[in-house]
Amino acid sequence: MSSPVPSATFQYYGDRYWNSINMVEVELRRRAADQVGQSWGQKLLEWNGRPFQKAIALNCGNGWVERELVRSGVVASAIGLDISEPLLATARESAAAEGLDIEYHCVDTNTASFDFPGVDLVVNFAAMHHVARVDRVMREFCRLLPPDGAFMSWDYIGPHRNQYPEHQWAAIERLNNTLPSGMRKKLAYPHLATMLADDPTEAIHSELIMPTMRRYFHLEHVRYLGGALAYEILCFNDPFFDGNDHSPLVQRILDADAAHMANDPEANTLFAYVLARPDKAALDNTAQLDRWSREEDEREAAAAANGGQYYPSTSVAQRYYPNPGTPPSTFRRIGGKVKRAMRRVGLPV
Repeated sequence: MSSPVPSATFQYYGDRYWNSINMVEVELRRRAADQVGQSWGQKLLEWNGRPFQKAIALNCGNGWVERELVRSGVVASAIGLDISEPLLATARESAAAEGLDIEYHCVDTNTASFDFPGVDLVVNFAAMHHVARVDRVMREFCRLLPPDGAFMSWDYIGPHRNQYPEHQWAAIERLNNTLPSGMRKKLAYPHLATMLADDPTEAIHSELIMPTMRRYFHLEHVRYLGGALAYEILCFNDPFFDGNDHSPLVQRILDADAAHMANDPEANTLFAYVLARPDKAALDNTAQLDRWSREEDEREAAAAANGGQYYPSTSVAQRYYPNPGTPPSTFRRIGGKVKRAMRRVGLPV
């Protein structure tokens, strides 16, 4: 069972993402927790009513998520899983320096055996959108967790590989054009061939995260965080990171983003925060499980035979890149900075 893995040079961390702007981060927390100031971890603890015993941090990178959870008392201990040994080495060193009860395993999430007794929390922070075998992995977590266990997800759920549909890209362009000329983003539609070369796992099945989660979990707390307009306009837009106060303009962008999301929250958001319980009954329908497994196998095999591309090009991509194999100058220039998987300071945010 093959599956795409990140390229060796892929960079998970960066800056100048939209939530590197403090007021954006504050607003995202408010949207997630329904109040100002509470972190996603604090909301998770409040929702559960008691601390967890052991958490799995999916695709943990340098380990900041599980360290924060253990340090703050949300969980007593944790297990970090990632495919990158260099990142895991950093995570191990940092956890040991703080004396935190965290262990690490180098695994490919798509094929891993999640045999970890005592786990009562699975944390997906900007990780599942890098998973090809979304159905298999969520099914395994449903099996692993006890009935009163929890699945926490803060992730990018927008269009796969940031291939925005026509109506969304048009809305981004309209909002961008209302900004003062010096603050406008030099928009460049995400170039699929470049993304496949830089990281074939980036937002690989982001659109499947919510529907697949609903197959195996009871979603008890769902909050859509937006970003359909604000994310593309603010990320890597240098004037907003020049050290000056652009709060009124940022607020105007966030308000427009929220208004856009209000029309159809799940369809018009890029990010969501979800707290859920496993639906053990979902594991009883073996015929349905077999169908979902076959569908996943067929989908991955078809993409492997198609150079990693799963879906037809959007109309916007066809307009921007009539020769899809040749990256435009913008993408050649910024190269690896066009990443949608930043973990520490943003969402894949």
